[in-house]
Amino acid sequence: MFTMKKAALIGCGALRSFVAHGLKKILSGDYELTGVLDLRAEAAQELAKECDTRACANLDELLSDAEMIIETAGGEVVRTYGETVLNSGCDLVILSVGALSDKNLKSALENAARSAGKKVYVVNGALGGLDVLQTMSMMAPTTALISITKAPESLNGAPFLEGKGLPENKTVKIFEGSVDDAIRGFPKNVNVAVATALASNCPDTKVIITSVPGMKDNKHCVHAENGIITTDISISSLPDPDNPKSSTSAAWSVLNLLKNLAAPVFYY
Repeated sequence: MFTMKKAALIGCGALRSFVAHGLKKILSGDYELTGVLDLRAEAAQELAKECDTRACANLDELLSDAEMIIETAGGEVVRTYGETVLNSGCDLVILSVGALSDKNLKSALENAARSAGKKVYVVNGALGGLDVLQTMSMMAPTTALISITKAPESLNGAPFLEGKGLPENKTVKIFEGSVDDAIRGFPKNVNVAVATALASNCPDTKVIITSVPGMKDNKHCVHAENGIITTDISISSLPDPDNPKSSTSAAWSVLNLLKNLAAPVFYY
């Protein structure tokens, strides 16, 4: 039987409002938001005030009254704090799945979770359909390709571009290559590519990134096949109004995971 769980949040950036307010307004019967933490103390204090919870000064304080930590802050937080969270006896929800492209980190988190008897939950994020890709990978070796299409302002600033701005007057395919190269070159844009590779168990997943001026939404299209099943997943979602690099659907996928964990019927 699921009992009310104490959840805390690392990250008070663009997506934090959806997750924190969702916990308070939608899932309050199943979860208590016990604290928030961010490197920017003012951001944490503002969110804590909005949601009537604690702004924590450090990770130890956040962990002191939590059973689950939800990460919405970026891959560096997963790398820095992930093992500590699990070793403390908390489950870990990861939104920045791109961090798991680091095989050593992924293995370390798996070992820590196993040793502590805890779980690492990786959400669908802005994509969805990870269950289908996992099923396919169990049946037979699976190949996958993901095409990511966004407006220039959603991609500008990525390390791959080396400070060059994308054209505002023409469509440009700016990247075609491996998922490892994609997450290094576009760390805030291609978490979905890493999720695709992990779910399909296809480390050779091919990634194509295209910039389309005037595009209002972020579009992700996955093609996967294993000789038995062929699947195409296509999702378009509006970016976060405060951060065009992120889709609001990613934050909602966190809330849907939490809802599923608390529900008597789990939709997978």
